[in-house]
Amino acid sequence: MSEQTKPLKKQSKGLANQQIREILALGKTCDEYKERIDELETMILGGNYSEGVNFDEVQDDLQECQTKVAKLRSSIANKKSKLSVDGRLNLTKLMGNVFLRE
Repeated sequence: MSEQTKPLKKQSKGLANQQIREILALGKTCDEYKERIDELETMILGGNYSEGVNFDEVQDDLQECQTKVAKLRSSIANKKSKLSVDGRLNLTKLMGNVFLRE
């Protein structure tokens, strides 16, 4: 009974801000990998490879990037779930900020 009436744990503002910065950085890294995936897929579809690069190398690089994107998305989701309600609100506001997107 005491567990049910116990107040929720509070998250320190500094820790929440650190988590938000990490989420934004991971999101930016994920976007960069997605751009690389698009480049690699374009190479494969067009058959135009860089000098000294063959199909197998491009395919391996593509799979590696896709794996990293999946891990990054999982990490982002995990960090978002650990944020408090206020932290999620702040994250949503920051993700919509045009200046931080670039």
